[in-house]
Amino acid sequence: MATLRDGTTLVVHNIAWGYDDGDDSAHVTTNISPRLDGTTIDFFCTSDVVSLADPQTGAALHST
Repeated sequence: MATLRDGTTLVVHNIAWGYDDGDDSAHVTTNISPRLDGTTIDFFCTSDVVSLADPQTGAALHST
């Protein structure tokens, strides 16, 4: 689970990422490949992520 700076929490199963010229942080598209039924496709920058947690245990994987 990814929590963004604006308070949005996203369920993330897989990602595609990349950088545009001059960017300091990557852009991320979630749940796009493979596509999973019932999941949303989301787009954000890594600079917007404030925490990552295991969805099953709630254990923190990363926080800023």
